Amino acid sequence: MFKFKQINLINCVFYQLIFIQTLLFSFYSNAENNRKLNKIVIPLNDWASQRVLSKSIGKLYEKLGFDVSYQDIKVKNQWGALKRGLIHMQIEVWEPSMGEVFNEYVEKQYIVDMGSHNAKVREEWWYPQYVENLCPGLPFWQALNKCAHIFSQVGSQNKGVYYSGPWFYNDADIIRALNLNFVIKELPDDKALIAHLKNSAKMMNPILLLNWSPNWTDTRLKGKFIEFPEFSPECETVPEWGLNTKHVKDCGNKKNAWLKKLPGLV
Repeated sequence: MFKFKQINLINCVFYQLIFIQTLLFSFYSNAENNRKLNKIVIPLNDWASQRVLSKSIGKLYEKLGFDVSYQDIKVKNQWGALKRGLIHMQIEVWEPSMGEVFNEYVEKQYIVDMGSHNAKVREEWWYPQYVENLCPGLPFWQALNKCAHIFSQVGSQNKGVYYSGPWFYNDADIIRALNLNFVIKELPDDKALIAHLKNSAKMMNPILLLNWSPNWTDTRLKGKFIEFPEFSPECETVPEWGLNTKHVKDCGNKKNAWLKKLPGLV
């Protein structure tokens, strides 16, 4: 078992180094061709892996002689900053939450698609495994309304509470299209989400929250994603598609989605 974990760790480090070198080479070439660039500004978003990788690649740029600074910025604000050259790259673009604007900016040549990480990702409603004992029928979405009361909080008027973060997933549209008896509580960052999850898990209290994979919960805390109706591009644009013929987004997010990186056109 130790040897297996060790090999996986070596592979992980190897692929991360390949990724960083590729992005580094691309951005270094752009910088060399653009003498206006005196400083590389790297965005720091609201989740840990993005911040760690951003700091790692920043140190590599510093070793090449670049002046590096970091900018705390929300995902929704980073696209305009990339377009205007206020920040210069992004190393974690998750397709479910950022794919639409990413594709638009590539098409308009505001950014460059530097390809995908090896990892396939998922971002979706999630619950710890023990919640299934309190809500028969999970992980299928039809069970949610039957069990909404167990996820309620003070002030939610017996509606279930779904915890999310400062990222865009069309969750309100999902609730409306599938007629779910839930409200959304947005937390400021991944730290707040993790704190809620750990506190609930410690007491074995039911909780439903945004989660993603790869993430630490893959190995540290058993749980499952809610299985909504299967994603289709038409689900997001054609009301007549799917279970609800009046509203879009009567489906879940895309599974096995891409994770990309980009430099802006500095």
